[in-house]
Amino acid sequence: MKYLDKFSLLSTKFRLIKGGFIAALALLIASCSHPLEIVGQGDIESSSGANDCLLGDQPCENLVAGNYNVTYSGIPHSGWEFVAWEGCAGQFPECTFDVPGSIVYQFWGQSAPALRAIFAPIDGTVVADGKLWLQPDLFRFLSWNQIAAVCPGGACTSGTLNGIDMTGWTWASTSDIKSLFNQYLDGEPFVEDQDFVFAPAIQRMYDDGWRALSPLSPPGIPGLTSTERFDGFYGSAAVVFDVGNSDNDQWNVGLTVGKAQTINWGAWFFRAPQ
Repeated sequence: MKYLDKFSLLSTKFRLIKGGFIAALALLIASCSHPLEIVGQGDIESSSGANDCLLGDQPCENLVAGNYNVTYSGIPHSGWEFVAWEGCAGQFPECTFDVPGSIVYQFWGQSAPALRAIFAPIDGTVVADGKLWLQPDLFRFLSWNQIAAVCPGGACTSGTLNGIDMTGWTWASTSDIKSLFNQYLDGEPFVEDQDFVFAPAIQRMYDDGWRALSPLSPPGIPGLTSTERFDGFYGSAAVVFDVGNSDNDQWNVGLTVGKAQTINWGAWFFRAPQ
């Protein structure tokens, strides 16, 4: 009798497990996936409560079945702020999807492009030249080689720099910085890859929220860029220095730096709006 009881118990457990598996399989077959991803420090909360994604769990598969009517919110952790969505057609600060179940069913078993929440350190970003930029001073005391290890060729696919998640950011090239600086300069813009001008325009960058690196003499905003020089033996940097005369701010997009050299400068990173 004892063995029959054990067999009965095992059979019951098997039926429960099998039933749970079939239910899960049915959900998967009748649903599609809308992955949720997080860059930086924060969580994604949903109006449904069933589509949340915590930082420690991401990337989240986020299976969707039936009517997909959900509003997402980016909830930053302490010391961070929510700055953008990627994959939400320009919506901000919340991101809403309202998709009928009949449409969801047409894409069962498939995966939609991910919805990505972007968080950055508080006061750590600036919008300029149609892009979202990280403050260069967040990346002080890094060598060109250290940055290149996380962002080879300029594209940061994963990894951290000074504790900041760099997924999806782009390490700016000389051309990117020329375009940025030209937004602030009057008169003739930068043309050459190694070029400098004198212009009283650094205050415009400060007014836009850019931070000067301090202490630094002369004060200014210097940062490493992804462009290589001299057949790849050297890296590069772009700087704007306030040399003390409002008519004499120095802008340089073509400084050469040693790749292994750690200096008290920052670095230039951006991501394009999505």
